[in-house]
Amino acid sequence: MLASGSGTILRAMLDAGLPIAVVLVDRPCGATAIAESGGVPVEIVARGSYGPDFDRVAYTHEVVDALGRRGERQLGLQEIPLDQIVGSVDKVRDFDRRFRPTTGRVRNCSIARLRSGRPSTASTALSPTA
Repeated sequence: MLASGSGTILRAMLDAGLPIAVVLVDRPCGATAIAESGGVPVEIVARGSYGPDFDRVAYTHEVVDALGRRGERQLGLQEIPLDQIVGSVDKVRDFDRRFRPTTGRVRNCSIARLRSGRPSTASTALSPTA
């Protein structure tokens, strides 16, 4: 699992008895101590930058290399129903588990319009509320 900070989510998962094969972090933190005390191996893949020059794609390749790639399949273009999306890679606080906007930054975004497939401009979809 990917972990950071104090490790409260990791602690809850371990307390619930969920199986965790490895904990991956970008630097030592509270989560590393929790993993080690729970007998879970820790893998540290240090980030080269925390600024705007951070290369997420390159870092993702470093993480995959550290964990070991088991395989990859190209599935082509596929339609993913909106109700099956349960998270995101970034900006996780902008939407809840049902993909509803949680912040004013995306409040003006029309979920109905997104579901219908009607086009919208990025400035309309992400315009801040007054």
